[in-house]
Amino acid sequence: MLNNNVIAVEDEDKSGYYVTLELYQYREGELIDKRIIEDDYILRNLVHIFLLTLSGDRYGAAPARYPIYDINGVLRTGHTAPGASWFFTSSTATIRLGTGSNPVSITNYALQTQVMEQVVDDGEIWITVNQFNVTADSTMIADGAYAIRECGLSSAWREVSLTPEVLLCRDVFSAINVDAGDVITVRYIFRFN
Repeated sequence: MLNNNVIAVEDEDKSGYYVTLELYQYREGELIDKRIIEDDYILRNLVHIFLLTLSGDRYGAAPARYPIYDINGVLRTGHTAPGASWFFTSSTATIRLGTGSNPVSITNYALQTQVMEQVVDDGEIWITVNQFNVTADSTMIADGAYAIRECGLSSAWREVSLTPEVLLCRDVFSAINVDAGDVITVRYIFRFN
């Protein structure tokens, strides 16, 4: 066991979940730096989306019961209306990079200092004998020099006429110093068993 929230891969016989972040930096085709974070936190937004789904109360739950905040800090109440729902697909999920170094809190709803974002290039859901897996991959090219210290994954929360982004994960790590033109590949892996 890595911590109270994460089950290691070798413990596949136990029930639980774990989330892994993989981040790779390339310059002129050569791997320069990487971060692998296996004890990733999920944010309260994702827990509340899960609880709304389990309760079957997406349309009737009071916003105060399972509050969901978008990346601008706005409380989203559209989940109380018919037609509101959560989307996690390659066209609605976004990976975000930033330079902030504040510690992660489960109540985070945005990166501290976002500098880049990219809609997920590829997302997959697959099931093995004991696991349900979801991945979100994205590749982006740095538009300037940054000390990347934070990464997040957001997804669309569709309301009747709006599709605000809701942050699901946020990670903070030692800086990866990127230059303009560097390629950054990010993958989030969710495993449930």
